[in-house]
Amino acid sequence: MRTMKIREILNTQKRKAAIAMFLGMALFTVSLFISPVYTVMSYVALIGFAISMGAITFLELGLSCPQCRGRIGCAVNYPGRPLAVSLKIRFCPFCGVSLDSYRKP
Repeated sequence: MRTMKIREILNTQKRKAAIAMFLGMALFTVSLFISPVYTVMSYVALIGFAISMGAITFLELGLSCPQCRGRIGCAVNYPGRPLAVSLKIRFCPFCGVSLDSYRKP
């Protein structure tokens, strides 16, 4: 297992959750359009909604600094790209560690 920078760890977690959120929203939308024809699709729409809400909750409350375990989801999700942490954010707001440094064991 290779050592990863803190930014890489956060990017991996953020990317997986964002993809789950987008797929859940797509499943929800498609299922709602199909549900008048197939009524079982309304339950699939609820599953898609639950997936997207779970991913959003993880992005806001579950994303934490690997060094101090502080919840930095709101800080890294607000500015920047949807699939990665913005390069403008350089430090953890709780412990001050550089996001471009390697994680200490």
